[in-house]
Amino acid sequence: MGELFARLRTEEHALAVREYLSRLFGPDDDPQRCEWILAESTRVPRHVVLSAWENGFFGFDSAEVVAACRTPFMYVDAGTPNVDLEELRRLCPTLVLGRTVGAGHFHQLEVPDQVNAMIERFLVLAINDRRSSCRK
Repeated sequence: MGELFARLRTEEHALAVREYLSRLFGPDDDPQRCEWILAESTRVPRHVVLSAWENGFFGFDSAEVVAACRTPFMYVDAGTPNVDLEELRRLCPTLVLGRTVGAGHFHQLEVPDQVNAMIERFLVLAINDRRSSCRK
């Protein structure tokens, strides 16, 4: 990530964003939607991208936060290489893992029916679990 952040500080920051995000698309993603996402993402001013990504990467200890989680936690995976699922499962025993089919990182745009169905089911299970815990 250090190399990416160095490129984000240069005049070729838009190309760096484009190249990085291009790796997150799946083979079945709609090419027009991919191009729209890349075009919109590269319009974001350099200082905004750099601040958001650096603070998210260097300023946030996701392992610490996940390990402290005691509530139901859902992660919807698209199969892109941005999370270690085994480590996530080890850190958070309340993890509920969903996986979309036929889409990459931007699966909420590509296959919203799958994502929304998983979220709805997760909420039903979490509410029912909460209710049964209160009755005990």
